[in-house]
Amino acid sequence: MSAKTGSCLDCSGAITNISLRCKSCARKYEWSMGVRVPSPTSHPPLLASRVRNMPDVQSAWIGALIEGEGHIRQDGRGLIVEMVEVEPISTLLRFTGCGSVEYYPARSIRHQDRWRWSVRRRREVQDILRQVHPFLAAKQELALRLLEDKYVNS
Repeated sequence: MSAKTGSCLDCSGAITNISLRCKSCARKYEWSMGVRVPSPTSHPPLLASRVRNMPDVQSAWIGALIEGEGHIRQDGRGLIVEMVEVEPISTLLRFTGCGSVEYYPARSIRHQDRWRWSVRRRREVQDILRQVHPFLAAKQELALRLLEDKYVNS
């Protein structure tokens, strides 16, 4: 199988496989989003959430995508959207400002290549759910329960 190629979201440099940014831009992006090195003499600090405050239109779009193509883990430790098209996945990453994108090649000729956006940090999951829960239907009850859960809020 050949590697997927494309161009970096920031500098238009060449990238391969699953990343949306080249290595140089990815490092700059991580530092601009508040990644800090913990002090060796103390407990690691809690990182601030990287979730952007989104207008209602974007929150509604993300809520619809989560409702139709997404999965919310029961323990609040994951929010996943998986699709065969990369454009909605890259838009999700751009709107929220957080998460990771992974590429999965087709397992056989019956399957298609897949792209997965996922958020694993509880605080980021909570911040996204806080903004999109009014636009959820079937998954709204789970989202509200996770927002009230003391383990998710810690």
